[in-house]
Parts: sequence; structure tokens; C-alpha cells
Amino acid sequence: MTTGLIGQVFHYYVVNGMSILEAMGRQLLMTFDGVMLAVIIGLPLGILAQRFKKIGAGIITITNLLQIMPGLALMSLLMIVFGLGSRTVIITIFLYSLLPIIGNTLSGLLAVPKSLEDVGKGLGMTRWQILLKINLPMALPAIMTGIRNALIVSISIATLGAFIGGGGLGDLIIRGLNASDGGVIIIAGVLPTIIIAVLGDFLIQKLTQYLQV
Repeated sequence: MTTGLIGQVFHYYVVNGMSILEAMGRQLLMTFDGVMLAVIIGLPLGILAQRFKKIGAGIITITNLLQIMPGLALMSLLMIVFGLGSRTVIITIFLYSLLPIIGNTLSGLLAVPKSLEDVGKGLGMTRWQILLKINLPMALPAIMTGIRNALIVSISIATLGAFIGGGGLGDLIIRGLNASDGGVIIIAGVLPTIIIAVLGDFLIQKLTQYLQV
């Protein structure tokens, strides 16, 4: 039975290979766009949160509230404003990715020993030089962990995006759910999603190691 199921899934990949690759590409693009936007916005917000405690508390509270909402519910609300399609999915991914990136940037910066900053000041470094040459390099492992967590969550959010016309591998899963005997189609959609998550996690780990050298 198991062998037969594996054979059916393999056959499905052979017959529908191009459409599955297109779905994977679309899913990767939505995930990348959303997470990168969160990095561009979230990293400065994390630095701001560390510098100004009251502002930081407000930022963390807002991002926490966004995280509480189920992904599909948030996506549905955003759909009212931004309509159907990948744009709404990317915005949802962006919002969900903010908390781990901001939170980990903040915790990483707070963990930097004050003595290192004092050494930088003693060497005549400006505040920006201390940030760029001491604080951020020391906080890098925590920041990369935040990006890694955001990436894993974003892949699942991108899959849900199929429910609002975002496309991606979620289309296969929906097709399987609507079919009378769609187990093979569901598995065909789930497996690439898992592979993307595992590969993404692996690449983030390797990038972290490279940046720390």
C-alpha cells in the first residue's frame, strides 16, 4: 500500500512537474519578499527598541498582537484592503516575520556586555561605529535566529495564501482536499513545502556560520 502510494506520488510529479516547479517558485518568491521586507524594516526597529525603551515596549506589544491572530484570519482582513492575490500574502508574511526579527535583534543587542561598548568609547568610536563594529556583530547569532524563525513561519503562511488566490504549493493541497480521492495530490503539495522549510533552515545556518567567520 505504501509502495503504491509512493509510486502514485512519483507519477504525479512526473506528469505535473512543470506546474509544481512553478508553484514552488511562486511560494519561494512570496516568502523571500515578505521576509526580506521584514528584515529591512524590523532590524532598524529592533535597534530603535534597544535605544528607546518606551518606544521599544510599544513596538513589541503591537507585533505581539499581530502574532496572536491566526494567519488565515489576518490574511482575510488584509484581503479586504489589498484584494486577492500574492500582494496580500506578502504583507501577511511581512507582518508575521516582524516579531521574531525585532524581538531577536532587541535581545541580541541587550546581551552585548556594556564593557565592550566602554572599550569602543575609549578607542574614540562614535555611537554608530560602536553599533556597526561591536553591537551588531555580537548580536548577529540572535538576529539570524530571528530570521530563521521568521522564515519557517513564513513558509506555512505562504501555503495558506492559496486560499486567497496567492498561488503556490497551497493550490495543490486545496486541489487535493476538493478531490474525492486527493491524498496523492495533498502529499505532492506537502512534500515540497517541507523540503523548502528544511533547505531554508539549512541555508540560514550556513549563512550564520559564514558571517561569524
